Amino acid sequence: AIMQTQGRFLQALSTALPRATFELSEKRQSGSGSSAFTLKKIPERKFIFSQPLFSGFKEFAAMAGSKAETRQRRQEEVRARQLLFTDVADAFYYYDLYQEQLKSTQSIVQALFERMAELQKRVDLGRSRTSELASAESRLRKAEADVEQTKSDMTVARELLEFLTGTTLEAIQDEASPVFAVKTEQELADHAGRRPDVTAAREAMTVADRKVAVARAGFWPTVGLEGNYYT
Repeated sequence: AIMQTQGRFLQALSTALPRATFELSEKRQSGSGSSAFTLKKIPERKFIFSQPLFSGFKEFAAMAGSKAETRQRRQEEVRARQLLFTDVADAFYYYDLYQEQLKSTQSIVQALFERMAELQKRVDLGRSRTSELASAESRLRKAEADVEQTKSDMTVARELLEFLTGTTLEAIQDEASPVFAVKTEQELADHAGRRPDVTAAREAMTVADRKVAVARAGFWPTVGLEGNYYT
């Protein structure tokens, strides 16, 4: 998109620059001799120079609009990179969260499994009721289901992170301990005007104003200069 806006700027600039062309023509007409079929050749070769002088300043408005649109697209690119960074960070921390959840749920499963083995012995000795064993088994199956759900969520988060980064992952580790300072509403309002998407919207408004100027220029007369140099 940035390259396209730069191309539109060059296109607008070309309409304001002088233009030179070369034209060759040959006219044939009946001669005035004794034969009625005698043809007379009249060749013409010339350079044509043209220079637009005034067209309602349409070209300058178009060039200004193209520059503003280029700045708009650059800010949109910055914002796209910011959003990509946010998506990668979200996927990273979701994957890290599911890793920790998987460890904890697996430890719960192990504890419940050991609890069931102990209750089974107590039931065999008649010291515990069968209902207690059934209740423990129910909690174990629920914990095992939680493990599988966490594995599924972790797989989705890992595939998303691999897609965003283009890197194959087995596990991740967050070695940093960032301190997130919560900003006040006034601080956020002060920074809002410098956000890339806000800046891009401001440039888009400038582009729209320049397009109005280009359309208004269509109501003005055009003045140009043209000269021929015959060779």
